[in-house]
Amino acid sequence: MVGNDWWKLSLPPFKKLKNYKLKFAIMENEEVKAGMFEELLRESGKQIKDRRAKGISEDAKMAYKTMVETLGYDVRKLEREQEDSLDFAPDNVFSIISAKSFEPDVFAQKDADLGVRIRNAKVKFITAARRYSFLFGEDLQMSDELLNLKNKEIL
Repeated sequence: MVGNDWWKLSLPPFKKLKNYKLKFAIMENEEVKAGMFEELLRESGKQIKDRRAKGISEDAKMAYKTMVETLGYDVRKLEREQEDSLDFAPDNVFSIISAKSFEPDVFAQKDADLGVRIRNAKVKFITAARRYSFLFGEDLQMSDELLNLKNKEIL
């Protein structure tokens, strides 16, 4: 080694130096991020249970919320159907409903059936809305009409 090459004697070859720096960086710096798979493998039992519980709870909450909203919609739809069955107004100015075409027995049976369906839908809605509040500790956003219905006693 003649001239300016004297400094090469004190350094290890480049490949060894590169590996050495990498190992040193990993030992010194604990913040090296592992992949998600490795992190999941290292989770403790409590962390795993917490993660699973959170996922299950969110799924159940969304399903219950959807069910309560659907039941509320069903109640309103059935009540409108019952109101519409009382509409005997003619379709246009030139037509009228004659007494001969009105069948009181059919009307009474249909109205009673709708009343029972409305009653059952209300019971399901009230029960589901109360269980949602109990299970998830919060009330759903709903119209005043449905909120009053939820707070009624079931006979």
